[in-house]
Amino acid sequence: IIVGLGEVPEYMTNEKDKVLFLGAISQKKLSEIYQASDVFVLPSDCEGFPLSIQEAMASGLPIITSKHPGFDKYLDRHFVKFISPTSIETKRAIVEIFKNKKLRDTMVHYSLKTTIAKASWENNVQELLKIYQKVI
Repeated sequence: IIVGLGEVPEYMTNEKDKVLFLGAISQKKLSEIYQASDVFVLPSDCEGFPLSIQEAMASGLPIITSKHPGFDKYLDRHFVKFISPTSIETKRAIVEIFKNKKLRDTMVHYSLKTTIAKASWENNVQELLKIYQKVI
């Protein structure tokens, strides 16, 4: 399933019978898709740190994403698959996660643990208070 706007990569155009392209969808539907998914893949060659990765992690999904400067400050390369956005590397990472249950379980645990530690409202409030304390 591919969600969102943007161009379909050329290597995917021949896979239309195997891939469901949904385009833009509601937040409710997106949440349902995360819950029904086994892995989250973002093979983008140009991206800031997207909210979609945080949403997928909060849903307990293993993460496969492109190598981008700055991602390593938020994501641990030992628990997230960083790839070049090519069909070969993407496929290899997906297959590895599905064949290796221990790896998959470790990545799921990391996603949930990281979300609680870094993206909770309580943590965000504490970080904001630290910034205010420095300014005052």
